[in-house]
Amino acid sequence: MGCATSKFASDGIEIGTEKGISVSDSEAENAGTKKSVDDQSTKMLRRLNSSKKILSKKGSFGFKKERRGKDRRVRKVHQHSSTYDDVHILVQTEYVGRNRGLVGLKNLGNTCFMSAALQCLSNIGPLADYFLGYDFKKEINRENIHGFKGTIAKAFGEMIETMWSGVEGEIPIISPKRFKTAVDLAMDHFQDYGQHDVQEYFAFLLDAIHEDLNRVLDAGTIHSKSKIWGKDKELDEANQELIAREAWRGYLSRNKSIIVDLFQGQLRSTLQCGKCGHKSIKFDPFMYLSLPIPKEIIGSLPKNCPYLTLDHCLKRFCEVEELDGEDGWYCPECKIKTNATKKLDLWKLPPVLIIHLKRFESSPEILTKSGRQGRHKISDFVIFPTDRMVLDWVVDHGSPQRDHPDYDLMAVANHHGSIWNGHYTSFARSRSTNDWNQFDDEEVIPVSPARVVSSSAYVLMYVKMEDQDANEPFFAEGDRNQREKTNSIDSLEDVVGVAQITSEMSASQRNVGLIRRQSCTKPHLWPHAWISSHADKDSKRVSVLDEISE
Repeated sequence: MGCATSKFASDGIEIGTEKGISVSDSEAENAGTKKSVDDQSTKMLRRLNSSKKILSKKGSFGFKKERRGKDRRVRKVHQHSSTYDDVHILVQTEYVGRNRGLVGLKNLGNTCFMSAALQCLSNIGPLADYFLGYDFKKEINRENIHGFKGTIAKAFGEMIETMWSGVEGEIPIISPKRFKTAVDLAMDHFQDYGQHDVQEYFAFLLDAIHEDLNRVLDAGTIHSKSKIWGKDKELDEANQELIAREAWRGYLSRNKSIIVDLFQGQLRSTLQCGKCGHKSIKFDPFMYLSLPIPKEIIGSLPKNCPYLTLDHCLKRFCEVEELDGEDGWYCPECKIKTNATKKLDLWKLPPVLIIHLKRFESSPEILTKSGRQGRHKISDFVIFPTDRMVLDWVVDHGSPQRDHPDYDLMAVANHHGSIWNGHYTSFARSRSTNDWNQFDDEEVIPVSPARVVSSSAYVLMYVKMEDQDANEPFFAEGDRNQREKTNSIDSLEDVVGVAQITSEMSASQRNVGLIRRQSCTKPHLWPHAWISSHADKDSKRVSVLDEISE
């Protein structure tokens, strides 16, 4: 069992057993003709404050960008909003079109892992929106001793801008050399041209972007630790939610960025002494879930579908773990090391959920030249949903979710081959057509939804979605049977049918959920339960202009 936390959450316990815009009248009129923006959105675009433009004749990577008319300009939204909806509208208007965002990336020499990571992140809509339509450079924290003076954030922003500024109908090939150079200067580990683990690269890149864009200016000098709670009177469900909120407040006092807003969730870790029954509970942030693949249960699976599912992996992650012998726990009540149990629970789920399938593990049968245990790859097929993955069953029942944990798959990083001779590719869903594409370095080809589910899947990236009519009950009686069908797979052949059905449903009925810009002073924007006179504030989407007036 394992969970990966970001390096900027290192002050908590280790989890697991493994280590405004200016628009001319003609522009607004053109924007209003686009199907994705209605009259109300166009009026809002007219009123936003101006900011620096982000498009020019040539991009930062030397790739010629499209000119959308003689006086056509795209400008970024200032960072005044409590949500990122205005940014989303702007990007939908100016960037999103058929084939835009579809680019091949030149392999610079064993850089397929980097290409796969960039293609996945580029197709996570809320993240791309931030770098395409937000004035992110004003949020660069040059004083953060854990950051890179903004070099990684700027390089990533330029890369995303270039990938999304192509001409409709064309699929160009661009070189990520300048981006790689920026990463090489920041992290010695990636300076060579050897193969690296894509999940490790994801972790470094998101951490680096966070530190560069951390809105807490003195984050490097703040030293506070999450509190451990252990008295029985503090362990009832109501108190646990309050404790979790306070832990989150402490975390936000040191870490606030687009990465926290999008990718950060919260785990509960419970340790219980096997001798006296004393419990210790702690809440920690997480940026991705590293899920074990319980291959030992394959023999007990039904004969008509002898395949593991993502549900099996999630259940194993949340199982109680026995700690004994040298792995025992020092009980603060008994004052000695005792046998104990440890359990992880998902407490709050983020808008973007990254799931890492642990396909590489140590093997006592394999020894390296130095005599250490070697590693081998787990190639078992794991079935996972591409649409409408509802995770209310896995979230602890004592933790109310502000938004329904309903996710659609947006990108997958794949590992092909063996641990010694492998290659990375990626799948990503087009935000304009809802179609899937495969990215293999320079090559970009369309694929069916059923192709996305494969034994090569390594890192899955899900985005929290909402139905267009948010006032309707989530499990409306009319579509209950259909939803139950999409959640149950009796055979591998069902994967094809389910993927096609849910893909069509998502294309017409789904929107990305509300993305909140969190801060310590606005707890009504946190993922936790909040009861106050402002409790209903974020039940509607708040515009930039509403926030400026506060």
